[in-house]
Amino acid sequence: MEKKKLISKRKLIVFVIIIFVLITTVLLVSKLFIPMSKYKNGERAFENGDFEASEKFFLEAGEYKDAADKAIIASNAGHYMKAEEYFKLEKYSEAVEEYELANGYLDAQEKSINADRAYHYEKAEQFLKNENYSDALKEYQLAIGYKDAENKAEETNKAYHYQKAEEFLKEEYYLQAIEEYELSLGYDNSKDRIKECYYYAGIAKMNAAEYEDAIAFFENADNYEDSNQKLIESNYLYGKKLFVNKSFTKSEKYLEAAGDYEIAKGLLNAAKGEEYLHSNNISKALEFYNKVPSNCTIEGYDIQGRKNNLNKLKVFSDICGTWKATSNYISVKNIWNYDGRWDSWYIDETIPSQSLTIKCVVNNDNTVTVTGKVYFYVYNNYSSLKVYCQASSTSRSFEWKNVTSIPRSTNIDNDTTLTYSNGVFKISYSKTDNYSVNFHNVYSSTVTYGKKE
Repeated sequence: MEKKKLISKRKLIVFVIIIFVLITTVLLVSKLFIPMSKYKNGERAFENGDFEASEKFFLEAGEYKDAADKAIIASNAGHYMKAEEYFKLEKYSEAVEEYELANGYLDAQEKSINADRAYHYEKAEQFLKNENYSDALKEYQLAIGYKDAENKAEETNKAYHYQKAEEFLKEEYYLQAIEEYELSLGYDNSKDRIKECYYYAGIAKMNAAEYEDAIAFFENADNYEDSNQKLIESNYLYGKKLFVNKSFTKSEKYLEAAGDYEIAKGLLNAAKGEEYLHSNNISKALEFYNKVPSNCTIEGYDIQGRKNNLNKLKVFSDICGTWKATSNYISVKNIWNYDGRWDSWYIDETIPSQSLTIKCVVNNDNTVTVTGKVYFYVYNNYSSLKVYCQASSTSRSFEWKNVTSIPRSTNIDNDTTLTYSNGVFKISYSKTDNYSVNFHNVYSSTVTYGKKE
């Protein structure tokens, strides 16, 4: 009986040991051998490029070694591989998404940027095909760094501005069109289009009588069609307009630029004549007015009448300027009131400093206003000793208003008379000084101005 109990007890112990071994084996397999197997399977799958299976195995490996980190790497590699496939298929937006999910695996970040550029480049190409240059430009700019995106952006930018310029030209907004064509230089025929815009802008300004602007535009038209001829015509029309408005000096520049166009030369000479009249040089004014041909007439200004009247006033050009004394007789007489006996001193040698200056201004009514100043010597006292009786210089001013001929005689004041005869001027002065009951003095001066400088 005891022997049977002993056998049963041994069997129990063996059974317990077997159960323990089995449990230990199960635990060992589940905690070590299975994770290790999964880990190795994960590595094999990774090496074979099956990143999805690799990630699964590494996750199933649990905490075995660095299985968790390798699961993440396998996941990233899987997204990277998908991104590469999408990129090859030119599915760039999907590629960008997968590269981003790759979380920096290998060169995923750089490739994500490149895929994004490729995505914008592809969009730009589509916009370009549809001649949607505005959107194409935006996309090319976002794609710079991919293929020839930078060059395409530059070319598309020109095309964009060219397209805008064409729209402005169609609407006859020439200045805006020029700005856009200038931004598109190098694209298509933009350079010729600029010339065309300047030409038609000049035509518009010329039709609006805005000749100064027209001139500037035709100058920039650079020989487009008949722009050179239009430039000459605009210079002529503007010069004529200035002439009629009596801006004679300014008109000369444009009339000279007009060359032989219509009556430009005649107007130019008339303008120069008026310029000299303004500076009171009648002689020079006549010189230019006499170059004006008889067929030179314009509405708003009687050129031929002006020319004829100036010739009638030629005599005034002969007297304008400074005249020098050519002879003089300057005296003082001391007269005794009782019986008229007298004594005197005189100067008959010409004093060269005596002069007569005359200025002539032609008025708008073709009359002349003459102003002058005459210098001459007079005595102003008497002495029996000549050394105490000296003559001194004096002056008188005069004016002839709105005259058409030279007065023969002018009373400047009560003592002084100016006369003109045979092309010379003469001043006559006489003044009496009743300085005592017994004597009186008579001061006289006669000076002839016969030489004009």
